Amino acid sequence: MREQRKQELYRQEQAALEEARQRQRAKEEKRQAEERRMHMRQDEERRQAWARQQEQERAARQEEERRAQEARIREQNDRMTEMFQARDRSNQINSNMPKRYADAWDAYDEKWRRLASEVLAGGQPSITFATLPWPLLNPPSSPDAITRNAVGAFILSQWHSKNKTPRDRIRDALLRWHPDRFGRYLTCAPEGEERDNVKIGVGNVARSLNELLTKESPSAPL
Repeated sequence: MREQRKQELYRQEQAALEEARQRQRAKEEKRQAEERRMHMRQDEERRQAWARQQEQERAARQEEERRAQEARIREQNDRMTEMFQARDRSNQINSNMPKRYADAWDAYDEKWRRLASEVLAGGQPSITFATLPWPLLNPPSSPDAITRNAVGAFILSQWHSKNKTPRDRIRDALLRWHPDRFGRYLTCAPEGEERDNVKIGVGNVARSLNELLTKESPSAPL
């Protein structure tokens, strides 16, 4: 009887141990299942975060490309606008060029006639670099601005003196600007830097005219 009681107690202990082991296994399986679900959620969150990042980067690239495209279009439009404006300015200038040259020549010729008349009459006009009627379309700011191209463009312009040949125009100009002939006018300029600038400017004009004359008639004596 006692032996049976011991066996029964042993079986109960073993059953209790087995039940405890099963509960532990169930608890462990539940914990592992929870961990797997947590890992799956973390993996899904990372995947979604990566997808969101990729979408944001794609959207940022698209936005950057859009802005770059808009900048290229604006730049192209600006260039086209500048080109059309430059063409319009050029057309306006060219359309006004005949009158500009004709008016400038008339003013140049008239100023020279008045200056020559005053000097021949024994007067002593005040001559400065700024007031002297130089043979250029635009008044020069310094002697260096008096070049052969600038002098040639004015003296040989097609919009004045159409009854004279280029060579005759150059020779007529040399009668005014040759340093030996200009001496009577040079004394009317104030001594010092002002007179020096006038003298240098006259030399540049005379040299330009001689070069133009040589170009027109290379074999002709100057």
